[in-house]
Amino acid sequence: NVGNITLDAAGQPIGMYGIQMDITERTHAEAQMRSSLQEKETLLKEIHHRVKNNLQIISSLLSLQADSISDPYAWAQFRDSQSRVRSMALIHERLYRSGSLARIDFATYLHDLVDVLLHTYSHNAEGVTLQMKTESVLLDIDQATPCGLIVNELISNALKHAFPSGKIGGKIGVEIGRDEATAAYQLVVWDDGVGIPSEVDIEHTTSLGLQLVSSLARQLGGAITVHTSPGLGTRVVVYFSEPNDSKGA
Repeated sequence: NVGNITLDAAGQPIGMYGIQMDITERTHAEAQMRSSLQEKETLLKEIHHRVKNNLQIISSLLSLQADSISDPYAWAQFRDSQSRVRSMALIHERLYRSGSLARIDFATYLHDLVDVLLHTYSHNAEGVTLQMKTESVLLDIDQATPCGLIVNELISNALKHAFPSGKIGGKIGVEIGRDEATAAYQLVVWDDGVGIPSEVDIEHTTSLGLQLVSSLARQLGGAITVHTSPGLGTRVVVYFSEPNDSKGA
């Protein structure tokens, strides 16, 4: 015992040895945690990649099946289903590329989705101008998927019905951002086409697409408003908030 320092048989301070052991154990534990997190990140990336690939296979199968259908109505139903599957596949592709693997920049995703829709409905999109107004909005998969499907339904519906033959120079707009007054997200799809017929009630319609839009808005826990006038177009706005757990993050 030298002063207040106790030495071991090798002449090393016992207290210092204990501190060194504690630091070594802590460093080892941190290294194991980093390794575990890296493994989980790799696994999540692989899951999103495989889900995307599987959805693309389903899309291709729907396309092959549609090629053998001669009924125009049935063929259109297959094309619409294929478009919905693609919109979901894009979500997983974006998550796979995302640095966090938890959220995607929905504005970037929207540009990708709209490009796919314009290609899918290229015959209907001839002469139609697209206007996009987007802010960087980070959404998790539980929000991004229904939002993507809502946009898919509304744009495809506008391309198919808003601009009858002979009407050129039509416009379709897509917007995403945060409403400063309510702090809620605001997703908007509008067109300057013929408008939804007055007898159609979006809450009680037989249209599968419009039924999906209403159902998906409820899934988001949001509210939906529809403004339409014959000959003046349609504007659909979906308001929704962040999940409670992300607000406190």
